[in-house]
Amino acid sequence: MKFCIGDLVKGNNEADRRYGITTSGCIGEVVGICVENGVEYITLKVVSHEIYPSEIGHKFDVLAGCFDLVDTYVWNGIFRTANNRRLFSVENGVPVVENVSKDSPCYKQLCAEYDEYVKNKKEKNHAVS
Repeated sequence: MKFCIGDLVKGNNEADRRYGITTSGCIGEVVGICVENGVEYITLKVVSHEIYPSEIGHKFDVLAGCFDLVDTYVWNGIFRTANNRRLFSVENGVPVVENVSKDSPCYKQLCAEYDEYVKNKKEKNHAVS
């Protein structure tokens, strides 16, 4: 199975094509899993939504393949805020923030926290394999 009960998931591009509410703007908690004829479905409970906050708490049965696992790594600082608000992208392994100087103390802090995040994620993945 792709997901476990309690996982946080986010709609991917396929969800954007297939669904109207449970899209890439939706984060949900997996509260049920069902496999029918080899196809995995999940029941997700909406925990946040960028476009439809009124949908928070509602449940939907959706195809598991239309969702990706949300990284639940817990971090503090500017990286958490910037990541949650999607204020930057990553290009060639480096955070990129529009209209922010690379000499900015905030940008330097973001880069340092991102490097720590990547390091911890690699350690976690190495420990699992």
